[in-house]
Amino acid sequence: MLNNTILCLAGSGSLAPAGARQAFAVKFSLRRLHWHFEIGIELAPEDAQAFGLTALGTQSWSLRGTLEDTRPISADDLMCSSTSPDIVLLPLQSVELGVRGSGPIRSATYPLAGMYYGSGCHGVFDSFELAIHGAESWNEYTRQDSRAIGRSLEGKTLVLSSLPEGISERECFDRAYAVTRLLTLASGEGVTAHRQMVAWESGEQVEIWRVAKGDELGPGMLIPESCLEEFLTTSYGEWVSWSQDKQSLVTRVLSYLNMSTVGYLDVRLFHVMQAMESLANAWLETPALPNEHEQLRQSLLTACREWRDSGGDDPDGFWGSRVNSLFAWARLRQQLEELLSSRGVGLDAIGLDLGVLKKARDSVGHSGILPEELGENRDAALRQLRAGQLALQLLLLSELRYTGKMYDRTPSWVRIVDRDHFSP
Repeated sequence: MLNNTILCLAGSGSLAPAGARQAFAVKFSLRRLHWHFEIGIELAPEDAQAFGLTALGTQSWSLRGTLEDTRPISADDLMCSSTSPDIVLLPLQSVELGVRGSGPIRSATYPLAGMYYGSGCHGVFDSFELAIHGAESWNEYTRQDSRAIGRSLEGKTLVLSSLPEGISERECFDRAYAVTRLLTLASGEGVTAHRQMVAWESGEQVEIWRVAKGDELGPGMLIPESCLEEFLTTSYGEWVSWSQDKQSLVTRVLSYLNMSTVGYLDVRLFHVMQAMESLANAWLETPALPNEHEQLRQSLLTACREWRDSGGDDPDGFWGSRVNSLFAWARLRQQLEELLSSRGVGLDAIGLDLGVLKKARDSVGHSGILPEELGENRDAALRQLRAGQLALQLLLLSELRYTGKMYDRTPSWVRIVDRDHFSP
């Protein structure tokens, strides 16, 4: 089964220090428990002492061999994590199973960690088709297990097909990675793939295991299952049209959004404000101050300069910089309001108070705790957290040109509304 996340595959082969000709004949077991995998090594008794001496000066190992199911296996950059009582190697990069083909690629398959809904979803794009598969009952149990242990587990499976001739494994992965970023927003859960299976028209197939990033728990489902196909069809073209810098920024914002759902409440609020500032700074120019504020700033700077010229001690222009910092929040607030308004997000519609978020960010950054008014009123802090999370989600949906249905959790129940429900 593709979604078997607990596996043990046995085989035999040779283990050698990286770059060395000396090799040890070994039996091994490739063991996988959800996102973690390792290789257990069994040596011949006569090789144990020589291996121990070699291991003392070796930082990296390479394994070549054959599994009991006849597939070849190769792995480089293996780190020896234990030599007693058992020899255990941890892959720092990846492990490859199977044989690569040389002709056209037929399909690429990715078991998705963190994705537990969307079976039957199908999308047709310029250069490929995608489909999401998986049994609903199995995935509901997996989702519950994921929440219980605090880590995303493999649920649904993404399959890319109808691929253009000449496409490479890397290009397949890039398409799948773009889809997982969009599914991360849609599912409200960090979606990634720790395994990749590529099949060629000539019959060869290779399976690659690696530990991928981006599998954080998140705030919960945003796009209803019935609208997932519409969301992917709309948003994929937008995503691939963005620059690499913009894609990286949105990926970071998604991580901040997911990180804001676990941990201490003060840190969660900090992550929300951090993500919102990142978007504002990247997508908008720093606004000019209103005339009355700018006049006040210039007056203060003039007074500071006159004081310094008359003998006042101002090392490295410290006091002048403090004058400018007095107006930093006025600029940022104006910038955030413009960002939200330009993307069709109404502050009143989502119940967000930017001043409260700013106080929380400053207090956490300077003292490590929430300001008094939020620390004593947890319900108010949670409302602002949910409103901040929703603001980030709406900003990203707008940037992806999605205007369809979405879940709303701002009241005390969950409902489905149009994206425009939150417009100013």
